[in-house]
Amino acid sequence: MKFNVERLIQIAEPLSEEEIQERKFRRENSEWLKFSASMALKIRKILRQQGITQLELARRMDTSACQVNKLLSGKANFELKTIFAIQEALHTPLISLA
Repeated sequence: MKFNVERLIQIAEPLSEEEIQERKFRRENSEWLKFSASMALKIRKILRQQGITQLELARRMDTSACQVNKLLSGKANFELKTIFAIQEALHTPLISLA
């Protein structure tokens, strides 16, 4: 099968401005996004080990399930206050300053 560049150009759609901005954001923030995803995975693991649901975590943190879901998606920028609240709710340290 022959590759048809002209046909590809005909059917390819250019990226929307929103898609361009999303790519730019991900490129510029890749390091903290990786850290955030890692933190989310760690929290999910602790939840699984302790048998705690996201809803229960939200209740313990006095926040919405929607907010917890956002945090555990790995796309949220964890603030120190949020990390502290999660640690308190789970009785487990998430980061060490030593």
